Order: sequence, then C-alpha cells, then structure tokens
Amino acid sequence: MTSPKLAIQTESGRMYSRQIGTAAIVPSITTVIGMDKLDLSGWAGYMAAKALSEDQRLAQSLGDQRQLRSLVRDAANAAEAYRDSAAARGDRVHNYAEQRALQALDAEHYLPAALAELEANNELGFARHFDKWWQDYAVEPIAAEATVWNESVGYAGTIDLVAKIGGRTCLIDYKTKTTDREGFVKRPDDKVIMQLAAACKAEEQVVDAE
Repeated sequence: MTSPKLAIQTESGRMYSRQIGTAAIVPSITTVIGMDKLDLSGWAGYMAAKALSEDQRLAQSLGDQRQLRSLVRDAANAAEAYRDSAAARGDRVHNYAEQRALQALDAEHYLPAALAELEANNELGFARHFDKWWQDYAVEPIAAEATVWNESVGYAGTIDLVAKIGGRTCLIDYKTKTTDREGFVKRPDDKVIMQLAAACKAEEQVVDAE
C-alpha cells in the first residue's frame, strides 16, 4: 500500500493530517467505506476447508491426532495467509504502475526495480497486461498517487492515477484480481464505485505535502 506523506495509520484506520507533523483530522476514503464490514465468515470457513483438503500431509495424518491438529491449525490461518499474500501482490503491482506513470511524467522513478520485484514473484503477467492497457488506451498521465481532500464533508484519499484517456480526465484506481473457474477476471467489488465517486467529489489536491 502506498503511504502518502499526509497519511497516518491509526487504530481506527488510515487518517490524514492537513500538514506534515500535525494531528490527523479526517479519515481516508477507504477507512470510511471499511466501516461497513462484510461478513467473511463463510469465505474464511471455505478457505480453511480447501486448504485442509489440498494439504498433501492429510492422508498420512489421519491416524495421528497430534499431526492432524497441526494441519487444522494451519488450515485455520488459510484465509489470513491468502489475504496477506493478495495484499502483498497488490502492493507490488501498484508500485509498478506508479513507477510506470512517474517515468511517463519524466519524474524520478524506480521502474526497473519494480519490474524485477514482480519477476521475482512470478507476477510479470500483471506488468504485461498493464503495459498493454497503457498503450492500447494511449494513457496520458497527469498525476500519480494524488492525495485529495474534501473539507466540506471531511475526508481525504489518494488516487492511484489521474490521466487523460480519449480526451477525458479520468480517475483510476488499480485493482489486482484473480480469475474465476472459467478463466475470466473477477469483477471489482461494488465499493469501488463509492471509492471513485468520493475521489471525484474531492475539492482540493495536494501539490506539495511539505
């Protein structure tokens, strides 16, 4: 996850301060959206059962209660492990996309390092698809990782990319999704609409966090 200079991580989620070194006074867009908690108990149970059924140690553990309990403990953490792995992958892909935009903006960038990190994790497919999208849609970046603020309502957030596409100014938020059983990319969560709408309603953009 990108860490904007004005963002502060708190027990209640990410908050934003108005100036560096001052207290956080408004929540982030994603923190507000996250207040509407989803019931993921069904998914967590499925992930645990799936992990256990696919564990190659299961067959030889059926007659050993001690080893079986160890497998159950591992399976119980499957949902958290999957979530953490997906978050780390998302960070790597987002970093590559950000560096790609910074390169196009003739700004300081670390694109080779970001690409190498994807390669080290067998994730070059994300970079290839991103580059194809960038080229096919003739993306003209305006700002990467732009922090925005809404004083009237009281929230702030950071947009992955502001760019001209097809003559229009677009707000873009990257999502890394896996494929379903048919091989199609899974659709984004409905909350993405709320996230982009809130970004669109921002009143200011940070030009210099310092």
